[in-house]
Amino acid sequence: QSSLNTNPELTLTAHLIHPSLIANANAIDLGRALIPATQQQTLTLTDTGDAPLVIRGFSVGNPKITILGLAPGDTIRPGESVVITILGVSDTPDSIFTSLMIDAYEECANPIVIPITFIPYAPPYHGIHISTTDLALGGQYICRHTGAEGVVINDGTDTVTIRTIEIF
Repeated sequence: QSSLNTNPELTLTAHLIHPSLIANANAIDLGRALIPATQQQTLTLTDTGDAPLVIRGFSVGNPKITILGLAPGDTIRPGESVVITILGVSDTPDSIFTSLMIDAYEECANPIVIPITFIPYAPPYHGIHISTTDLALGGQYICRHTGAEGVVINDGTDTVTIRTIEIF
């Protein structure tokens, strides 16, 4: 008789490690800004997993939006964070609705997608248009509209006929 067990039981325990990327905001709103407009906001990316996370790449769907502080190949260690800057720059009025997509080397993970809003705008225009008006000697004609004013003074020697005044 043998005392050797021919059916031994062996218990294996596996501990899988994986990175996990989260951002501190679900959306970035750079707001409304008078052109020429430059707006920025920061975003914190954190590896909440238990393995280093390597950034594969990122993209933004509009050339007026730039990402600073992040590059393909950057590594975020477990429990660590990196702060990036989202910069919007525009010289023309626009309504920008785009997304930042960050892709990391993480098995079976979808990229992080963060919507970005940026609205550069032009100053409001206020128009005044006045047709033919006679202005007597020494007279003054004042025309006003929200945000705009025009004053015509006749300091000549005779009555003046105003053909058109346009203020924008």
